[in-house]
Amino acid sequence: MKNLVTAVLLAMTVALSPVMAAADDAYSGKEIIDINSAEPERIAEVLDGVGLSKAQAIVSYRAVHGDFKSVEELTEVKGIGDKTVADNRAKIRLN
Repeated sequence: MKNLVTAVLLAMTVALSPVMAAADDAYSGKEIIDINSAEPERIAEVLDGVGLSKAQAIVSYRAVHGDFKSVEELTEVKGIGDKTVADNRAKIRLN
């Protein structure tokens, strides 16, 4: 019975290894940014497809409307669309 449990656990570990590695790769090397406190230069540096002009628009929107309540709210900023949000979702935090 002990050998059976060990074999099952080993098989599960081997079967899940590619899934866990893929999950790790999805976030490896990517910086996380708090969109509610970051400066425009930092936003432009970290987010793909967001230059300084769009980053400044994000900060201006935040100044007028308050902190972002969801990542999707970024699409309310002129020049930030669904694709930009989707491409950067793993990098964005709301603290």
